[in-house]
Amino acid sequence: MSIKRLKILTAVLAAATLAGCVNPERIGRTTTDDQYFWKRHYTVPIETSPQNLNNEASEPNVERALRCQDIFYLFGAYIRPGYRSKQIGEVMRGAKWLDEARLDPVGGLGGWVPIFAGRNDTMLVLYVFPDNRGVSDRSIYFSLSQFESRTVEEERRKVLAFFKGTLPDKGVRLREFALCYPQCKIERFTKRGVGLMVLHEDYRPATDNQQNKNDPKLSK
Repeated sequence: MSIKRLKILTAVLAAATLAGCVNPERIGRTTTDDQYFWKRHYTVPIETSPQNLNNEASEPNVERALRCQDIFYLFGAYIRPGYRSKQIGEVMRGAKWLDEARLDPVGGLGGWVPIFAGRNDTMLVLYVFPDNRGVSDRSIYFSLSQFESRTVEEERRKVLAFFKGTLPDKGVRLREFALCYPQCKIERFTKRGVGLMVLHEDYRPATDNQQNKNDPKLSK
């Protein structure tokens, strides 16, 4: 075989190999992952139990900011990517606050979203205690694997059942989620770890540290 023919054959094989290995889903995940600063674990030292966090978050007479904070603590400290409905239900016992949340599907968007979802995943966003216009300054993006629904009404019913631990379909799992804070930062939770992204130029880690020191729900 001539050198020229060998080079052509090598090029063809390389192109075929690359074509077979390129995974659009992997490219999408890599692009999203690179936008975050990663750490292995959630580092806020929560001392309060899931039950107490749920109880306070479900109490309408408690200040809204505290209720929102309880929910973010609940997700950050006790919910893990890969959980099934039963596992999440053990964390969400008494989570009446779920009924006050606004739930929207995320699909067909041309803009950026803070999490990744594969081609067979379902992506949604939960708005925490929205106002009369349906707007909230705190939201939780999440993706579910092997989740199916035929209508918007069925989707909401099944998602709430998933978080309450009553969805019978054991194949549905929480793939990942992101806690979106007011104008400041995003914490994204995946099996890889916890990714941090700062969106506001006025954000300072020292502010978080000071708030943590004054929070009785956190260990000192």
